[in-house]
Amino acid sequence: MMKTLKSREVIAANLRALMDKNKHSEGELHNRTGLSQSTIGRILKCESAATVDTLDAIANVYGLSTWQIMVAGLDISNPPVLKQLTEKEEAFYKKMREAMKVLQ
Repeated sequence: MMKTLKSREVIAANLRALMDKNKHSEGELHNRTGLSQSTIGRILKCESAATVDTLDAIANVYGLSTWQIMVAGLDISNPPVLKQLTEKEEAFYKKMREAMKVLQ
């Protein structure tokens, strides 16, 4: 049975990988994000949950979307992307949203 990682562990592992790949220290990441070094350290040690604003700042430094930092087993060389919806899919979802408004 595989162990399910907690979100804190996933974020810490992904952040460590990103920092290692880019040769960033906690101090360097502090300079690039404006986050305190202690915040970065607590995230890396899984002592603190990262806020969305914190994840936004980190993602921005590495050219990622915030959600990508929360993907377990993130391949930092080939981060996941969301599939673009086709026109038919967009039209379908629009109709579904309109139908839901009627039902509410």
